[in-house]
Amino acid sequence: MKKTFKLLFVVSLFVLCVLMLASCGEKLDKPTGIVLDKDTLTVSWNKVPYAKSYTIQVEGSDRDRNTKSNFISLEYLEEGVYEVKIKAIGSGDYRDSDWIKYEFKR
Repeated sequence: MKKTFKLLFVVSLFVLCVLMLASCGEKLDKPTGIVLDKDTLTVSWNKVPYAKSYTIQVEGSDRDRNTKSNFISLEYLEEGVYEVKIKAIGSGDYRDSDWIKYEFKR
């Protein structure tokens, strides 16, 4: 009985390790080519291959913004200088990218 339990434990541990390693996919590239349209106060960037969406953090904002498109309007911000951070969100075999920072002045 003890041998069966040990064998079952070892096999379960092995399967768990294999599943954990399988979930460690390739990390997405950071967004690049960030541009501000001064007329519309829209920040855009190049699409990241295999990204399902993007998360945007604006310094001083109380929440993250999520979008499936590669642009976001910042016209709601008051005058000031803001640090905007953007990262690509992975899906399937891809992990989220690192953050890229952009300074925005309104």
